[in-house]
Amino acid sequence: MANGVLAAGVLPVGKHAPGHGRARVDSHLLPPKVAEQDLSTDIRPFELNADLPWMMTAHIVYEAFDPALPATLSPAVIGNVIRGRIGF
Repeated sequence: MANGVLAAGVLPVGKHAPGHGRARVDSHLLPPKVAEQDLSTDIRPFELNADLPWMMTAHIVYEAFDPALPATLSPAVIGNVIRGRIGF
């Protein structure tokens, strides 16, 4: 799909990295927290699409990587997971 919209001149956005599936609350209402360290299955779709022009971060606290800040604001999650593991 991304290749199709790119070919049509539209820039696709991958979201919400590194994954929103483990969140148990709506991030618009409360800040979700994810304790798991193994995000392998969550990040696989992002790894497969790491060449997208844009990627939106998840506003979720991934406690194993940064217990205080959501991915959106976390240098640890952005640097180690999104840029490091995913390769974006």
